[in-house]
Amino acid sequence: MWKDLLFGLRMHLKTPAVTLAVVLTLACGIAGNSIAFSLVNTFFLRPLPVERPQGLVRIYTSYDGGQQYFTVSYPDYADIAEMRDVFTGVLADMPVPVSLRTAGSNERLWGSRVSRNYFSVLGVKPALGRSFSTEEDGVVVLSYDLWRQRFHGRAAVLGETAVLNGRPFQVIGVAPEDFHGVNLGVTPELYLPAAIGSDRGARGYFLLGRTARGIGIRQSMAALDLLSRRLQQQFPRSNQGIHFTALPESEGRVHPMARGGVMASRPWWPRWPRCFCCSPAPTWRQSCWCVRRRGGKRSACGWRWARHARALCGSF
Repeated sequence: MWKDLLFGLRMHLKTPAVTLAVVLTLACGIAGNSIAFSLVNTFFLRPLPVERPQGLVRIYTSYDGGQQYFTVSYPDYADIAEMRDVFTGVLADMPVPVSLRTAGSNERLWGSRVSRNYFSVLGVKPALGRSFSTEEDGVVVLSYDLWRQRFHGRAAVLGETAVLNGRPFQVIGVAPEDFHGVNLGVTPELYLPAAIGSDRGARGYFLLGRTARGIGIRQSMAALDLLSRRLQQQFPRSNQGIHFTALPESEGRVHPMARGGVMASRPWWPRWPRCFCCSPAPTWRQSCWCVRRRGGKRSACGWRWARHARALCGSF
């Protein structure tokens, strides 16, 4: 066996260009497949690190003849949250830039304005401290990474004051280490209570609802459609032509408009390897020709099929 391996090594050394081309082609192919699987796993396959993620749906605003899968206003969110026969809980989340003052300097971070039931609907328990309570304001929950990096992982951080956008906020908790929010592409460093608004035209919240037992996506969409029709009659100025729609959490993690663009590019997927690496066909044809020529000489010397197979494995 060692002789066959040494023989294969000698054959590769005789044709270094062919060997290098094959190795680079295989390396590019393996790397591309690994990256593609990692992206697909993150975007579509891996569930959120929350309690019973299969029971979550994403809720959007849609306009007649216009923007589809848009965000929701806070008053509309409040009406949707009252649908207790359909949803056991509905949360609101709006990514916002936040300025954190530390050591005399300001640092720009991404935060989230969330409804006070945010962590309870997701079933996420803080790693330290507690989450928000009803009608609570002027408090903040830190992400695990921010707590470790900026507050040095101190348990005594609870009750301390953090200056955000020039205002003092009391630290009441730290999110779990594996929790990084619910919106793909935005990792909030801290969580703030959402401001209760009354403008139905100010639509900026992402909604995530937990369906009641026995309620599927079709029942949820039917109930949301009835609610949207009722709001159109009650508030024609702000809700005319407005409808609510829902998608399973895994399908809405990547925004449906962006997801459609990715799926529309599928005809180009088979051409990607030729864009990023050379085709190995010519090198494989040359290698096969050399193997056939050497095989004829070895058969004339009395080689059996088993030795042919070992030599072939060693040469590739």
